[in-house]
Amino acid sequence: MHKGDRVFGYQAGPYYEVNCELKVGTEPYRTPDGTWAVNLVPVRRLETPIPLSVLKNHPILATLKFVQQTQISISGITPDQLTAINDLMAKPTRQKELSAIDGLCQDLLEAQYDTTNPSRYESLLADAFAFLGFEVEHIGGPSKPDVFISGKLGLDTYQAVVEAKTCKKDSVVGLQ
Repeated sequence: MHKGDRVFGYQAGPYYEVNCELKVGTEPYRTPDGTWAVNLVPVRRLETPIPLSVLKNHPILATLKFVQQTQISISGITPDQLTAINDLMAKPTRQKELSAIDGLCQDLLEAQYDTTNPSRYESLLADAFAFLGFEVEHIGGPSKPDVFISGKLGLDTYQAVVEAKTCKKDSVVGLQ
């Protein structure tokens, strides 16, 4: 890193997103404990942060080292990756087309409160489990499980019944 270099801030939780731009404010220097450091200067907070799901689904940004190896906290960026990030910052609506999972999550958030159409919520839950890699069967109906999932882990198979219930938005659902 050198003074003046651009830096993108990534928040690892709870939102998992690129949410700001900074710049390197000093040349690298040694700290008293002997490690290298730089000072960062805030440039701007992104109006529309770039979620991890968008990075993972982007043909160029999916190759970012910190996306592939989540333990990495600092990594370089190629010119192609920089162009892709600049494009997403300039046209945030493009993020929606890259992030099917964000759309599914938004649909789930809305459908959980639609008590007039519980089968939509069941179907969306089935889609979510399928996205996670489970074999899924959406059954539904009175006295039947809503969703049946099966997950294979090596030679073992795990199965579960998922009961999906909608509720009114202002009601509290919890275990008694």
